[in-house]
Amino acid sequence: MNTSVLEPQPKPDLDAVAPAPRPKPKAGVDTDTANVWTEAYNCEIFKKILKKRAAFFVPALCFSAALFLVLWVMQASFPAVARYRVYGFINVNFVYTMAIFPVIWIIGYLFVRYIRREVYPLEDELHRRFGKGSKYE
Repeated sequence: MNTSVLEPQPKPDLDAVAPAPRPKPKAGVDTDTANVWTEAYNCEIFKKILKKRAAFFVPALCFSAALFLVLWVMQASFPAVARYRVYGFINVNFVYTMAIFPVIWIIGYLFVRYIRREVYPLEDELHRRFGKGSKYE
């Protein structure tokens, strides 16, 4: 029986391994691209864009989470209310669950309107400053 597999193997010396060399940029590639992206990222316009998006997204996310949480609480704490029949086989739980879909679609519609009104002008300004003109022309 070969016992060489069971014997402890020597550990490699990781300090002797040199880091891989960085590749050189190809001819015709803009080497200042990283600098432009860093400058755009640190720009006040970009920070305004992030704040504007968060100003809508955070309340909408909290509302959506509360909407689903109410469904769970109703199921766990008030099962009689959830089972109450509204019409035929349709109960309160079914009505509430189906009502979530249009509410989420309305939130999506409001988000698109908000982004077009508040964020797109800032993105357009950012494109004019760091890009190749307006993105929306």
